[in-house]
Amino acid sequence: MDKLSDMLNQITNPTEYINAVSKLLPYAIGKKKAYEEIEPLEITINFTATDEEN
Repeated sequence: MDKLSDMLNQITNPTEYINAVSKLLPYAIGKKKAYEEIEPLEITINFTATDEEN
């Protein structure tokens, strides 16, 4: 998981980051059928300024 986190941290474009995370979500929560109840999952995405934006 650390390797995955490091790879995500290298993405600087917010849109690319969201796209990458959304593609990984099915693997993170597991595949569930639509009618099965699943526990709520909280996802936090923090955007911070980069050196280029300062």
